[in-house]
Amino acid sequence: MLGYGIHEVENITGDLCKACGLCCGGALHARVGVSEKHDDIARLEAEGLEITPTADGPALTLPCSAHVGDHCRVYSHRPGACRAFRCLTLQRYESGQLSRNDAFDIVRDALALRAEIRQLVVEAGGPEGLRRVVDIEAHLAAVAEADQAELTARYADALLALAHLRRFLGDHFVEAASLKEERTLLGVI
Repeated sequence: MLGYGIHEVENITGDLCKACGLCCGGALHARVGVSEKHDDIARLEAEGLEITPTADGPALTLPCSAHVGDHCRVYSHRPGACRAFRCLTLQRYESGQLSRNDAFDIVRDALALRAEIRQLVVEAGGPEGLRRVVDIEAHLAAVAEADQAELTARYADALLALAHLRRFLGDHFVEAASLKEERTLLGVI
């Protein structure tokens, strides 16, 4: 990060994360672990975040209710696991492997791919607003099982777009294997 002071780097990093929101929106993880020791659970619940018990401990199910319009409304006091998470693009940006413009281009491309897959899912007869990759896959599997002949072409397009989205997310945001399971993002517990 040559040429940037620490506060400028933090501002650019926050801007990149807030421009993206894929982790908050459930595209990368199913849940976010919340620490009773390190997070102010009462404050998070007062902000309208629903914290539920899981096998891994208390967690927020994603998409997060604080994630509005592809942005986090509690970003300045988000849970520790959210604060600690660094997607591959952010890691590469912070280490100087990616320029600011390249990092934002990757985010724009990811959001465009997500919008494309959402539209294809709707055209294949699915609901609007599916965000999590596992939910999109579940819907497409249900369509395939129903064997609706009129949806076959749209279903094929959606499956191809989903494969592209998975590859892109795996290359730029999280390890590809992480997208195949209901995964909890754990931070400081």
